[in-house]
Amino acid sequence: MKAPASPPPSVVIDGPLTPNGFQPNVVRFPEAGHTEPASTALTPVRDILPLLDVRAFGMEERVEFHSSAQGLTARCEAGRQPAGLALGSSSFHFPRGVSSELVLHARARGDIGISIVREREDALAKPVATLRSGQTIVPIPASEWSEHPQLRDIVLTCPAGVAEAVISSIVIAPKLPPKLQNGAGTWIWQPEMWIDEPQVVTKLASDADLNRIYLQLRIEGAMVAKPQALATLIEQLGRHGVEVYAVEGDPAMAAVEGRENAIARATAIARYQKDARPEARLSGIQFDVEPYLLDAYSRDAAHAWRGWAESIVSLSKTWGGAVSVVVPFWMLGEASGLAALATARDAISQVVVMAYRTAPDEIFALSEPWLAWGATHGVRVGIALENGALPIEIHQTYTRAETGRLAFSYRDGEGRVTLHSGNIRASDDGLVYALGHETRTDPSRISFMGDHRQLWDVRSQLLHLFGAWPSFDGLMLHGLR
Repeated sequence: MKAPASPPPSVVIDGPLTPNGFQPNVVRFPEAGHTEPASTALTPVRDILPLLDVRAFGMEERVEFHSSAQGLTARCEAGRQPAGLALGSSSFHFPRGVSSELVLHARARGDIGISIVREREDALAKPVATLRSGQTIVPIPASEWSEHPQLRDIVLTCPAGVAEAVISSIVIAPKLPPKLQNGAGTWIWQPEMWIDEPQVVTKLASDADLNRIYLQLRIEGAMVAKPQALATLIEQLGRHGVEVYAVEGDPAMAAVEGRENAIARATAIARYQKDARPEARLSGIQFDVEPYLLDAYSRDAAHAWRGWAESIVSLSKTWGGAVSVVVPFWMLGEASGLAALATARDAISQVVVMAYRTAPDEIFALSEPWLAWGATHGVRVGIALENGALPIEIHQTYTRAETGRLAFSYRDGEGRVTLHSGNIRASDDGLVYALGHETRTDPSRISFMGDHRQLWDVRSQLLHLFGAWPSFDGLMLHGLR
């Protein structure tokens, strides 16, 4: 394999756990531009009070507080100087790209004010609300997507006199639209299914309550194969409110050598679109191009993402309009991924984020940056979930050492990675890396593994949760069949 320009400080080996043991199949050199999020979004409709740190402020030291199973108890003594409590966290931020409010449940006596300010800023001279017994609602200042989310504090300000309160919970409540978005879709990657058994596709759409289907098309002789069968299926599904999109997917499409074939296929699909009756036309086209699966990605991720952007722009021009793209959830954390999105922005009408997790809070944490990004940039955002069978995945990280199991020889830009059964020593012929740590990913954390009951339950929760975001464009369910 081609190697980086200089010896990498670490090497990551990925692969599945099989009955024969660990089977390494991917070598990665972590990109320097990768950043883990400094904070994650607080999940709406959950009590966030246990997640917040509490600190008192005021020169007169007239505030006392303590936490218990009943919540946060605060007491203000009389005084002349500003005083109160600041509740915040460096690990969490308020959701961005959505209109929402804070709901506090409390027992209160006295006029304790409430403000939401930037982290460590002074409280507002005039609080935006007064804490009352029962429920108190406070609007959360709107914020857009940014690489570094703005942290905020909830500030409780004491009056001049005595006051006290017991806050039992604090919940973020999105302002839901009059009608929730309940769209959902899936992919059909085998053309034989919709060609030979279209009734299976229509039944799947009905049983799973889908409103869109993404079909892999067969291209023969620079034309879409079975165009009449495709037109008939589109019309049948359309009568039931189901849109049909073409989907194209191949990592090689991000490279120069694969781009020509991708453009040829897109040209054939665009020709079908032009010739089809209005009611038999596709609703759009989607490209699932994953450059990180290319061998070249490990040595130059920035180049691979530039190739991705160039391909998306070219394919959009071939199609004759903006296109949908499938992206990994971590793309916003890569400097080169962000640059690629900026380059291809005008060619993108929708992103579908592979937020492959099964716990709703984890799915939300992966999705919130994209929903905020979409709201800021005017791009529709779909959230994809996985339902197929997956093996246990092993990720081994190796770092430079004098002795270790991984050898990396480096000559004239060509690299070779060898994983030994035992330790070896570094030599003039190559470098040695020792295992730093290993992680194993339980597939049930990534995929619903065919458990439709669990998938449907989480789907219902997410549709209600994400429905408040104006950028949200439904859930995409991979592996329904």
